[in-house]
Amino acid sequence: MTGTNWKSRTLGGSVVQVDRVEYYINQIDQILGILMEPLRPSVALTAG
Repeated sequence: MTGTNWKSRTLGGSVVQVDRVEYYINQIDQILGILMEPLRPSVALTAG
């Protein structure tokens, strides 16, 4: 890996999911969005 293409992984319990999409360094906005996702506050959904 050269650091120019990235893949996202998600851990849910004991299951790891790998994003099929490869992100390239020129897509830095998408890469940063993925990296920032765990830091965003979660919104609780309620059934109405």
